[in-house]
Amino acid sequence: LVCFYYGSNTSEREILLGFIQPVSQSMDVDTGKTNTPVTTNEKQLISRPQTSRARAVALPEVDLYIHLIVLLHLIDRNSLKSALDCAKRLVDKTSVLNRRTLDLLAAKCYFYYARIFELNNMLDTIRP
Repeated sequence: LVCFYYGSNTSEREILLGFIQPVSQSMDVDTGKTNTPVTTNEKQLISRPQTSRARAVALPEVDLYIHLIVLLHLIDRNSLKSALDCAKRLVDKTSVLNRRTLDLLAAKCYFYYARIFELNNMLDTIRP
């Protein structure tokens, strides 16, 4: 997901992948191949035009949502130090943007920002 949406923005992609890569563990992969033919409708769903990718990256809603998913991944894996860095970056992004469509996402960002500080026993340092 990160590689797909941040194809042209290499700096942001590398930052988010840096949070994900060290935490990821080996996954069980089914190596058995199925011989089901791909229909034309499935081919259309698989190949997406470049314009939709460029449009999606330009939306700050998509950017914050993907960043929030990465933060939740770090919390689930109990990688609290990386989650703290990720949460700080997320709140910095959120505070710069001023769009009404971001209010619901911003509320979740601030909630998880406070939650990370709580999990790290640093809740007293969250206020200036």
